[in-house]
Amino acid sequence: MKFTKLILVSFLALAFTSCLVDDEENELRDFDNTPQFVQFERDARSVNFVVDLGDDQDYNLPILLSRASSSNITVTWHIESMDPDVYPDYAEEGVEYDVNATSPMTIEAGETFGTIPLTVHTANLDPDNAKYITVVIDEISASGYIISEDFKSIDLTLQGICQADLAGTYVMTNDVCPGTSQEVQIIDNGDGTFDITEADGGLLHMCSTNDIANPGTISILCGGIVAVDTQPVYCGYADGAIGCIDGGMYNAETGTLTMEHSQSFFGWAGSTYTSTYVKQ
Repeated sequence: MKFTKLILVSFLALAFTSCLVDDEENELRDFDNTPQFVQFERDARSVNFVVDLGDDQDYNLPILLSRASSSNITVTWHIESMDPDVYPDYAEEGVEYDVNATSPMTIEAGETFGTIPLTVHTANLDPDNAKYITVVIDEISASGYIISEDFKSIDLTLQGICQADLAGTYVMTNDVCPGTSQEVQIIDNGDGTFDITEADGGLLHMCSTNDIANPGTISILCGGIVAVDTQPVYCGYADGAIGCIDGGMYNAETGTLTMEHSQSFFGWAGSTYTSTYVKQ
């Protein structure tokens, strides 16, 4: 009787194991048959170019594969043509930029991206009037790959900025909890943008009991005007915005960064407030 039970248990275990193996094989086959995407990384992007250097600057716009292919993939693309009289904010080829390649492009086997090389004529960029171009993916020559509907085109803004030396240690204060201060770091990313370890002026970390940083990224336009590249992390908090940057100015002579913020999370704080960062 015991021997019979043992055989039965062993048979069931074998059958169960076989089912697991079969399911895994089916999952692997399904994964292999799942269409892969060709796309831009997002549908819009602003790229900074320093205008007061007086030099042309190169920029490589990537087209991405969600998975590398075992063979070369050909991608056909184009840049939309717009009438500058009708669309004055649209960049004109030969004026604000030039394209250093022709369509189609080839993404080599084993690679996950290819690039469209652009030369941006920074001397022709107006920092107060950014221009943009729209690049569109048209066709691909690879089975198992499709063009992403969400990211098949990208609006690329060519933003002129001036040189700024923000990097360093700052003392941060705000007018929500005056009398308190905190040291923060501003880090130069080398592309005209600057990461701030506490970009909300200290509302979350310094004024409340939350021991949580709220970093973000800014750039400085000519004249010291603050432009937001990435809002503070909790600006997009589902239960209420914390520390969104609405504008600001940087005074290079005094090393002082002043920013205007808005928030809707804390009931004890107003909906808007000002922060000040002083370079040490």
